Order: sequence, then structure tokens, then C-alpha cells
Amino acid sequence: VQLLAGTHLIASAVEMPSNAELRGGGWTSVLKLAADVKGVVNSDFGGGNSNIRLTNVHLDADNQNTSPNPLVHFKNVTGLVLDTIKATNSGHWSLDVDTCTNVHCRDIDVTTDAAYYYDGLHIGDSAYVVIDGLTGTTGDDLLGITSLNALTHDITVNNVNGHSTMANTIK
Repeated sequence: VQLLAGTHLIASAVEMPSNAELRGGGWTSVLKLAADVKGVVNSDFGGGNSNIRLTNVHLDADNQNTSPNPLVHFKNVTGLVLDTIKATNSGHWSLDVDTCTNVHCRDIDVTTDAAYYYDGLHIGDSAYVVIDGLTGTTGDDLLGITSLNALTHDITVNNVNGHSTMANTIK
């Protein structure tokens, strides 16, 4: 799906199935989330999806998103690409990658409210992840890598430049 330049109000979650790409026209292609909307997610959290690409887009919650929903949340995806993403004003973690394999995150810019504990990019229980180019300012960790079930391994991180007002740039 090609997203044209402009601001597009998102009133419900954008669910991406396997073998799908959502490509914007740059940071002028803005997906603006209405209050308490989940944002961009994969369509099958339980069974999983494969080969999903989210590229060249700006996601913005304008500090309205007060629910525990990230702007982007992918769970159980094999072959995930997040490329040239700008994420602003999330009311939670901006980008959440959970229990995924073969993940490539490139040129991600995150800005969250510095007064709260919101991560920028959060990688949890995922494997074979490459992060190359992460910038931004967050209240909590700019990049959080966790493993609740000892599944996190083979993570490569390059070119991180940012600031966290309350925690770590990388944790």
C-alpha cells in the first residue's frame, strides 16, 4: 500500500497481514492516531505473521494516546522491516517489537514526552535483529532490549544517537 503525502487520521488500528508493505512518501506522510488507538500492528499476534514492511512514514499521536498502546506493535513476526520511520508523541513505547525474528530497523527517529517513562524502540524476546540508525529523545530508554523468556539473542546495534531524560539511551 502506498500512502500519499498528507496527514491521515487513524481511528482504528492498521492491521498488516503477512507479505504486506505500507510505504509512505516520506515524513510528510503522517499517520495521526486518534485517542487510544493501537496504531500499526500485525494482524495475527497469536499465530504470527511473516514478511511485513513499514517504511518511509511518520506516526504521530499528538500526546492524545493515553492507553498502553504503542504507535507500532509487532508480535510474532518473522521477517520484519522498519525503515525510515519517524515516531512522535506516543503515550507509551513508540515502537514495540515483541517475539519477532529476522528484524531490520533502519533510520528510526523517535521523540516522546520527556516527562514520562516512554521507550523509543523496545525489542523484547526477539532474535536476529539489526538496528542501524536510531535517533531521538525519550523520557525512558531510547532503545530498550529485554528478555522475559530468555529468547533475546543475536542483536546488532549501530549508529544510536539520542537522549533520555529519565533513564538510559540504551538499556
